[in-house]
Amino acid sequence: MARNEEKAQSMLNRWLAYKRGDTGPVKDRETRRPFLASQCDNVASADKWRKQVLREISQAITRVQNGSIGEHRIRDMNDQINRLLEEKRQWEVRCKQLGGPDYARGPAVTDVDGKVVRGHGGYMYFGAARNLPGVRELLEKQASLHEQETRRDIHLMNLKCTPEYLGMYEDLTARLEAQAEREAWPADCPTIDDALANVVHTEQTSSLPSEEELHRLLLQSRKAHLLQQLAQT
Repeated sequence: MARNEEKAQSMLNRWLAYKRGDTGPVKDRETRRPFLASQCDNVASADKWRKQVLREISQAITRVQNGSIGEHRIRDMNDQINRLLEEKRQWEVRCKQLGGPDYARGPAVTDVDGKVVRGHGGYMYFGAARNLPGVRELLEKQASLHEQETRRDIHLMNLKCTPEYLGMYEDLTARLEAQAEREAWPADCPTIDDALANVVHTEQTSSLPSEEELHRLLLQSRKAHLLQQLAQT
């Protein structure tokens, strides 16, 4: 009697599976995420599994915000999130290998409050895990080191960005030649500009008549004009 009940239950299970569309192991392979990303040979499937992992990460980050679930549970959930992050990275690499988009250039991982998550040695802390004993001190120390590195990089950049580096000066050879010309200039002419000014002034004074010469020339012209009028009369 029990045997007949088992057969009936087995037939019922097969019929329910047929109604769900689950026809056997082949269907299981299509709906179950591969253990290794390298087992997937289709870029569309790889992108689908990546999105599935992203949803699981989002759900896990939301759950780990609850600090009342206990320290051990928080640590386990944080470990799970880090494993999912590594799996996400593997699927992103696989998508790129299959000719899909390069997700590595996407935005950084953030917490629910929008802050960028940083960890130690690639390990990240989320939600209530950031307040665990020893974790807060570690994160504060890393933040201080990050700030020091940023200040050091800014200082090195300021040292490197000299006027020559920014192209504010002419070529070094041209500047050296100009300096050599200044050093070879006679001592009685302090600068080239002063010498040019003296030359222009000399040329102007030698080519233009003085005020007395102009007055004398004007008188001569008037005398000649009067003599011409007297001769006509």
